[in-house]
Amino acid sequence: MVVWDLPTIAAGVRSLRTSRLAPVYEEVAPSVAVFSQLFGKALQAQVPARPARPPRPPTAPAARPRRRAELGPARRRASRSSTRR
Repeated sequence: MVVWDLPTIAAGVRSLRTSRLAPVYEEVAPSVAVFSQLFGKALQAQVPARPARPPRPPTAPAARPRRRAELGPARRRASRSSTRR
């Protein structure tokens, strides 16, 4: 959520440089910057790296049913007799 509002947060923190808190900002800012960098690296270490996925094996195209004209003569006769009753 901080990342979504980062430009606004950064502008607000930069405005402290010219405010009445400038002396405090100048004293604390370097330590906060180092801490935030270390904290970010610690968070990155918590997130597991995504392993590379192995490539998918090629799939065979689905077999389509044969048409009557593609069947041999014996199979055509059997096909015809099974549809008649």
